[in-house]
Amino acid sequence: MVKVLVSEGNLDACCRVWEEMRKDMVEPDVMAYVVTLIMGLCKGGETERGYEMFREMKEKGILIEGNLRSFG
Repeated sequence: MVKVLVSEGNLDACCRVWEEMRKDMVEPDVMAYVVTLIMGLCKGGETERGYEMFREMKEKGILIEGNLRSFG
């Protein structure tokens, strides 16, 4: 659902779904963070929100150097 909302440019709804997932204790993986949410936010002009997600990912220990090389 997050991926579809991002692809449609509906970033606000995407972030609402993301928050619901977090409330339901659904833990996103690197692909969900980087490929779907962070890249979608940045492409949609929401770079500050994208950076917040990047920091959250880093704090949770999801940020792994090898994974970032795959997207660079």
